Amino acid sequence: MNLSPATMTANSHSVSLHAAAPSSLALEINAGRALARSARPAPLFLVPQEDHKGDWKRIGEEQRKHVDLLLECLRRIHRSTNKSAECRAIAAGLQHKRGFSATSLENKYYAYLKSGDWRVLIDRAKAGPSFWNTDEPSGLPSAFIEFWRKLCEDDQRTNAGAYAELLKIWRTKRDSQGNFYKRIPGYEEWPKADALSSHPRGWSDKNLFRHAPDRFALTVSRQGRAAASDHRRRVFTSRENLCVGQYYLFDDQEYDQRVNWLSSQRKVVRPLGLNALDLASACCFAFGFKPALENEAGVKQKLKERDMLWFVVNVLCSHGYRDDEHGTALIVEHGTAAIRADFEARIAEATGGRVRVERSGINTTPAFAGLFESRGKGNPRFKAHIESFFNLVRNRTARLPAQTGKDRDHAPDEAHGLLSYNAQMLRLSDLLSPAAREELEFPVPVWSKWVSAMMEVYHLINSRQDHNLQGWDKAGNVTSEWRLSPNHPWQSRQEFDAIPEPARSAMAQALALSPALTRPRKLSPLEVWNHGRAQLTRVPVDLMPILLGLEFGVEKTVSGGYITIEDSEIDSEPLRFPVWTDSLRLRNGEKFLTFLNPYRPDALVLTDVKGRVVGVLDRQDVPSRSDYVGVERQLGAARHEERERLLEIGVRHIDKADRKLQMHRNNLALARGEITAKQREQISSAELTAEDFDNVLNSPSLEAPQQKPSFNEHDINSIL
Repeated sequence: MNLSPATMTANSHSVSLHAAAPSSLALEINAGRALARSARPAPLFLVPQEDHKGDWKRIGEEQRKHVDLLLECLRRIHRSTNKSAECRAIAAGLQHKRGFSATSLENKYYAYLKSGDWRVLIDRAKAGPSFWNTDEPSGLPSAFIEFWRKLCEDDQRTNAGAYAELLKIWRTKRDSQGNFYKRIPGYEEWPKADALSSHPRGWSDKNLFRHAPDRFALTVSRQGRAAASDHRRRVFTSRENLCVGQYYLFDDQEYDQRVNWLSSQRKVVRPLGLNALDLASACCFAFGFKPALENEAGVKQKLKERDMLWFVVNVLCSHGYRDDEHGTALIVEHGTAAIRADFEARIAEATGGRVRVERSGINTTPAFAGLFESRGKGNPRFKAHIESFFNLVRNRTARLPAQTGKDRDHAPDEAHGLLSYNAQMLRLSDLLSPAAREELEFPVPVWSKWVSAMMEVYHLINSRQDHNLQGWDKAGNVTSEWRLSPNHPWQSRQEFDAIPEPARSAMAQALALSPALTRPRKLSPLEVWNHGRAQLTRVPVDLMPILLGLEFGVEKTVSGGYITIEDSEIDSEPLRFPVWTDSLRLRNGEKFLTFLNPYRPDALVLTDVKGRVVGVLDRQDVPSRSDYVGVERQLGAARHEERERLLEIGVRHIDKADRKLQMHRNNLALARGEITAKQREQISSAELTAEDFDNVLNSPSLEAPQQKPSFNEHDINSIL
């Protein structure tokens, strides 16, 4: 039979529906079966008598007609087997009036079935002030809502668990801990189940979840204040008006990479690193690498505070600090990259108080009274800039071989086979000759090549111009570029300023007429750093013992003209420091306290046992045999030292050299037939007698030669 759309009239309080329903009996049977399968009673689709003096009266005549019509519609939808089709038919019969679209009818039908409350059908926008302005509660009691929120906050996982706890309390008057409840907050009497549901009215999970605590309250209760800080007001800062060197951020990291360490232990290691980031320029101007080797007990050695101290000393000695009213703040954490109070005091002493240390706060205060004190945690946003930089480093190095993945769940699937094959190649390398070992290829990069690759990565990141660093434009970190034509490369402002007049003025006029020939460009972090680093003051390297303390010194003995240090974590080859320099003349066998910064192993500071600085030695470079320039430089240094040392010896033997010179002069004079110095001395002596004088004059050497010598000048010179 054709089912025509239902026709409805709603001109009065009584509502009539006319529709062809040839299978109404079947619908009622199906509905009965469905209700029989459900533990819930059949919905009545009417307003309970007890509500007629309350909300029903306050909503006004128009809304009462609206709700009556909706209840009649829902009753018909409930009897239908195809509820969506019935909703469309009713909506068409009512000409899709406000609140009676097919979608709205279907939503209201299921909302009413779930809640059993006719109030969900009220058009709240048109209910009027009489419905809202009342002292009588129109929903759940406020005390009960607070009780419900407490249950949610006490559940460490989900609000669904809190809802199950609430129903348990309502059914048994006891919670899961066995605590007895005489009454439920907000209710004078124990609440009864609604006639249309299995729980008190308004206690549906959907309704109570709307009254659950907000994200901040849930997180602070379940995890603590540190985790909840993401859901409260934040503190934002800008790099505007900052100077280069005003804030240094320090942190350590473990790279998501495996590297072959072929020096002492010959195995695969994870690289560790310390980094220093200048806040004003966003340039990571200092970084160091260290392998995670194992100690004698087989325990992996991570970075320690000692490494951090050396790294900070390197920053202050190699790069410097601001010696002005701004000073320099070292932003550090409380973990590995920490600076203790004693080291902070020595830094202040060496820099005249210009360098200070700022640390993130350790928060152990519980979220509210009743909780135990939490484990101390720092503020991760305190150094968010350098953490963001680390993320950029990981993204830029993700293409390098032998990745570990950010965690175990994201590790590459081939890692197992790759490491097994690499271990075989490491064992094979021990059996090969040095020449063949150089040709052996590993699936895991060796340490030296990995460090070279990382140096290039850091340079590219620091030199990037396609960034969106916060406050960059306001800080003035922009420049302008120009070009002669669209086909020419861009040139810097410095190149434009170098053009002599009047050509520069003519060029400026031409550029002004063509906007395509000029453009603004963001400076790279490295450009900003290089521009501002000239304002920094370096701590003299000979103050290293003062900064670190004598316990960092290692006693070494001069041997063979060198102080030699062997440290496989710095270099696989010995580090040699010549002791004969322009300023130092050290002797073999002398002993000194040595201070070698692993992050700057090119300078060795020497002190005596009392910590008095003796001097600084430079490391001798070891060039490749094919590096002719480097080899020549080493030869020049060796010749210079030889001349200096020979000169010192010659000074001590100047008398011998003088006697030798006099001997040569005397013999030369005799060979040429000249008067000797001895004879000249006799002639000039005032004590000579006349007879002595005659003897001198009659000397054969003063008489005219009787015959020409048998040798010439060339023969004399060749003899001498």
